[in-house]
Amino acid sequence: MDTTEQLGHRGTPLTVSLRKVRVEVVQGPDRGAFADLGDAPLLIGRAPECQLLLTDTSVSWMHVELSLDVAGVQLRNLGSSNGVQVGAALVEEARVEPGTCILLGRTVISLTATEAEAEMPFAPVQRFGGLCGRSLAMKMVFGRLQKFAGSEAPVLIEGPTGTGKELAARALHDASTRASGPFEIIDCGAIPRHLMEAELFGVVKGAYTGADVTREGLFERASNGTVVLDEIAELPIELQPKLLGVLERGILRRLGDSKPRKVSVRVVATTNRVLAREVQAGRFRQDLYFRLTVLRVAIPALRDRREDIPLLLEQFLEGAAPLPPAWMRVLEEHDWQGNVRELRNLVEQARAQRAADGTPLIDLHTALSGGAVAALPPIAEARMSFEKDYLRALLTRSGNNIRKAAAAAGLTRQGLYGLLARNGLRGSSED
Repeated sequence: MDTTEQLGHRGTPLTVSLRKVRVEVVQGPDRGAFADLGDAPLLIGRAPECQLLLTDTSVSWMHVELSLDVAGVQLRNLGSSNGVQVGAALVEEARVEPGTCILLGRTVISLTATEAEAEMPFAPVQRFGGLCGRSLAMKMVFGRLQKFAGSEAPVLIEGPTGTGKELAARALHDASTRASGPFEIIDCGAIPRHLMEAELFGVVKGAYTGADVTREGLFERASNGTVVLDEIAELPIELQPKLLGVLERGILRRLGDSKPRKVSVRVVATTNRVLAREVQAGRFRQDLYFRLTVLRVAIPALRDRREDIPLLLEQFLEGAAPLPPAWMRVLEEHDWQGNVRELRNLVEQARAQRAADGTPLIDLHTALSGGAVAALPPIAEARMSFEKDYLRALLTRSGNNIRKAAAAAGLTRQGLYGLLARNGLRGSSED
């Protein structure tokens, strides 16, 4: 995807410009409806809050979300009832290029690059608070955090486990006008449900058995500062209306108290889940979802920013002897399911177990597999998995055209049909 950098008055890149994408209904009841995908995610579905609002009843309330990045358009199925189809494949998450068509129920949507540009925040630094990275993806994260630091609106920080969401929340606080105020964080999945309300909003003496003193909750302790609700998807649904009230009115009531109390806090929520899927499943309130997603930051997985690994190693080594050069290629090719946390843990193991000359005594491959080499799948299973993924990609790139797909793969059409049938796939066109 074409990108250009816009320069500030001192020649410092402040934004990255990406070409906007026109998202248009080309088949179905809402044919002709469109919206442009730019610097904010685009929600498609029947919910009134959707940026591309559809009436097709085969489309879910919140069906799919699209977002723009330097590698193309990121597509995310939001737990829709009829799924999202690209070519012959049903997809949950995928990166697609302009020119692609996607099927939602009875609706076909096309993605077309436009001449208009979306300016994405960009910070030309390698560190922002406790986060570090030299990749464009992380510099765009830094730019977004820097931009959002000046706002009082809630921020949702998304990303897989181990990517550094808590560090991002801390960096956001430290760069904000509330930096001199408290920074309070709570893990919504670590507190028993019956104690969560008191932990968040406070409790008066005698409110329940065991409440022998009156005490402040998290929001009062964080007055004039920042509250981080870590793993917000775990927040019990019965407490979500009370949180929404605090966000909208800045007023709370302690458990067992009728007196309203005014609080001034900045709320940052983090999640490793797709929060919109929780809404579809009835586990998260839709009104709270839209209140929390005013501003959003997505921290990429480490496998999507492998060029940051040398810088992260330098940070984790803290001046200790470097790791063997032969390790670098292995580290850069590893999948990093545990993300930055997994890399940090590996470095800590290597530092703790060194020979007299500084050489790590651990076996790298064993450490990366968690000591469980047997966890690798049988080769036949691995081949079948690769074959299916390859065929899906082949159909997508060929526009689901069997003739083009067969030519690209060096197969006859009959041979390709046989492979597709074996993998439960099919193409729909030979022209």
